[in-house]
Amino acid sequence: MAESLGIASGVTGITSLGLEVTKGLLKFYAAWRDRDKDINSMYNSLSNLSEVLVQLQRKIQPPAKFNIGAKRTVERGLEAALDNLKRLETELGKVRAIEPLPQAGIRTTMRRHVLRMKYPFKVETLRKIQTNVSESRANLLLTMQLLHIDTFSEVTEKADLIIRWRQDWLSDTNFWSKQADVLKQRQPGTGEWLLQDPDFLDWETGSREILWCRGSPGVGKTVLSSVIVDFLETDLPASDISLTFIYCNHKSSQAQSLEYFLRAIVRQLVELERAIPESVSELYQRHRGKGTAPTKEECVKLLQSISQVSAETFVVIDALDECVGKEGLPFWTELIKTLKGSIVNLRLLCTSRHIDDPRGVLKNALRIEIRASRADIETYTEEKIKSNDNLMMFCEREPRLQQNIMEEVGSKSDGMFLIAQLYIESLGAKQNLRAVKKSLKTLPGRLDDLYDDAMQRLRSSPTAQLALRVISWIVHSFRPLRFIELQHAVAIDELEEDDKDIPDDCLTDQTLIINACVGLIRIDMESQTIGLVHYTTYDYFKQKGSVYFPNAQMDLGVACMRYLKLGTFSSGSCSTAEQLNRRLIEHPLLEYASSNFCAHIRPGLESKEIQQLSLQLFLDRPRISCASQVLLDVKRYGAWSPIARDFQGIHYAADFGLSLILPSLMEAYDVNLRDDQGRTPLSYAAERGQEDTVKLLLDHDAQLDSEDRYCRTPLSSAAYTGRESIVKLLLEYGARLDSKDENGWTPLSLAVTRGHESIVKLLLEYGARPDSKVNHEWTPLSFAATNGHEPIVKILLDNGARPDSEDEDGLTPLHFAVDGGYESVVEILLEYGARIDPKDKEGLTPLSLAAILGRESIAKLLLEYGARPDSKGKDGGTPLLYAVANGHDTITKLLKENGARSDSEDNDGRAPIFGNDNGNKSRNNYTTLKP
Repeated sequence: MAESLGIASGVTGITSLGLEVTKGLLKFYAAWRDRDKDINSMYNSLSNLSEVLVQLQRKIQPPAKFNIGAKRTVERGLEAALDNLKRLETELGKVRAIEPLPQAGIRTTMRRHVLRMKYPFKVETLRKIQTNVSESRANLLLTMQLLHIDTFSEVTEKADLIIRWRQDWLSDTNFWSKQADVLKQRQPGTGEWLLQDPDFLDWETGSREILWCRGSPGVGKTVLSSVIVDFLETDLPASDISLTFIYCNHKSSQAQSLEYFLRAIVRQLVELERAIPESVSELYQRHRGKGTAPTKEECVKLLQSISQVSAETFVVIDALDECVGKEGLPFWTELIKTLKGSIVNLRLLCTSRHIDDPRGVLKNALRIEIRASRADIETYTEEKIKSNDNLMMFCEREPRLQQNIMEEVGSKSDGMFLIAQLYIESLGAKQNLRAVKKSLKTLPGRLDDLYDDAMQRLRSSPTAQLALRVISWIVHSFRPLRFIELQHAVAIDELEEDDKDIPDDCLTDQTLIINACVGLIRIDMESQTIGLVHYTTYDYFKQKGSVYFPNAQMDLGVACMRYLKLGTFSSGSCSTAEQLNRRLIEHPLLEYASSNFCAHIRPGLESKEIQQLSLQLFLDRPRISCASQVLLDVKRYGAWSPIARDFQGIHYAADFGLSLILPSLMEAYDVNLRDDQGRTPLSYAAERGQEDTVKLLLDHDAQLDSEDRYCRTPLSSAAYTGRESIVKLLLEYGARLDSKDENGWTPLSLAVTRGHESIVKLLLEYGARPDSKVNHEWTPLSFAATNGHEPIVKILLDNGARPDSEDEDGLTPLHFAVDGGYESVVEILLEYGARIDPKDKEGLTPLSLAAILGRESIAKLLLEYGARPDSKGKDGGTPLLYAVANGHDTITKLLKENGARSDSEDNDGRAPIFGNDNGNKSRNNYTTLKP
């Protein structure tokens, strides 16, 4: 095309055609853009394409000077864009041939599916249009870049930024950086045995759903996981296969939770999409104003919807045994069970130590024993020798030494890379060749003996104090530290009285720190986090930590407080986002110190010295204002926000449950002091589950039902976060049961929507109203049915909840249960007397909705309970008509078998078309309607 018309005329022709097509499609769909998410998404894509075309048309006249070197790439982009636009022109011709449906008030899933009965509104049509729009826009933007048209660069950057915001909101955990760092540790050629194992190949090719790879500590399971991910990323077809992976780490237990990993997997699936799925964008908008993240139930729904677009979804989980949460309790069985129940066509691979499977979630898994081969160990050992200057010097003096080391280490390592590494570290520390030869004959066989040997070398070194401080911070910090944070942490002990900040000449060089720790630490080069060399090293220090670090928690807490008391923070909180960001960059330990000093000092609060130091800080309003701004804005909201003000020392202490110093703080602060969110110390203590603190505050006249700026009480906060003991305590003190926030949410509504079954029971026992309504007239039963919380549905119904409560659109809990596909909830509602054929404002019954959504088993259940197969909506549509229009063959057959009339017409005279194949089998045109 471009050869005959020239690039300029080609662009002109494309923009003319594109603007004509997009204008026609935008005009047709304008009336429905706010009534359906898929239409709105497609409409917005069309608008964006139209803007690109307008800008391209403006910039191409007069003709620009083109980059001739990119001429062919430009031509290919234009040809592809023209092809997409011609397809859109065909779609425009089809939709113009059909009259639009009468406008109606549409808000819920049911109306969206009714619209799709006609070709312009079918999911396939909308997706076809959106795909062509997206591809057209991508090709045209590429063309604009190559033609040096930069008008849209800022828009594109902003769009990319919004995408990143939403991805970061889903999860700020980037396992790709971990993957890159771990893969670097692989020695070339190692691990190939697993990729060729018949069981691995059976799993990869689809004959088995789950593969469980188990092995002893130190055999290289994590590196092997990275090898598997790298192999799958290369080997799997990119078009219809999705790959996700997670690395569990016991050191991250404060952050790890079921939701933490589900969000990370959702994020990875989203990153594989061309654009942010509408379901994610809608959820983001709902949570954005509240500063909240997706719940488990919301993550499950996202996984169900997003994974449907892939033929298979591969999930690799490394170190299943390190899948532990805040209390040190494992939750890996729940994680696997959730993944199996939510990801369509799941292919799951897990690595772990030899652990039991008490709930049988892996009972049908293929199993492979991980054990490094002798050849792999020798390859690894050879590379380690080459990277050790001391050993290489000795090997050059005695050529046979290298082979001797490789053979001896290979025979004694018992298939464990970790032991081989520690052997090399130990041998490399010897001062002469004779010492190396002697040690080679007496290499210890147990890991603890190797660690004892390393610690003996460390403590006899001139840098022992530095190394002990470094390892203490690594072992006892509540999350992995970045190296620069650790540099600031160990520098605190070097400060002099007149230092108002951490001077650069106090920061210890990375090489010195690594060498001082005799191979017991390692730095993740991608994330720059620092940690011990292996989790068995953590186990060793847990056992012997009291010997090496007798007062570790208090030492870290005091160091954090000294950091917060630096003179540079005497100015208080920052007034702009730029100032706060600069402060965090210049003071890397500030976020950790602000967020964790209370937790470090809590075990030692009985010490008068610790009490005095902490009180000095809590009463220092400028510095506590600095710390609280970081605590609230960075840790809880993820970005700077002007609401983080007036969070004072008494709020801090209450939030972290520092009951021993609260009496002293209550002498200096009002017990009901409010921050800028209107929250009191009691509100924070209740939300965080600090039972002793809550009782102490209440006994000192804290307002029981104080309301924050959103009208939420301490009871609401405790109910929402699942703090059962706090809820009970507040109720015993007489808290108002049915207090409502600005959206009408009661403590019961909040507990129901979060699935806190025991709290729901407790509130109802104390007399909470089971039918209290929030905005849009939703009841607790509506929320329970929407989320499929079967036990809570029963509890509410047993306590008098109305099974037929209606929202402002006439939707009942039965509608919501059908919409979510929760058959067991549908049955419970019917058993408790829910009406079988309630109609919403559009006249749709639960059976109509089941027919629209293709819920076959639910449709059968409703018919068994007496649902009318010929109920009509306001548009005259019947369940049969909806089933045919949406291509649900089995439901169509089911409805006909239950007496649905095949000749029933809607208000526009449309009815299903049925045909017969010699009377043997029905051949229905499930997407065609006849006038």
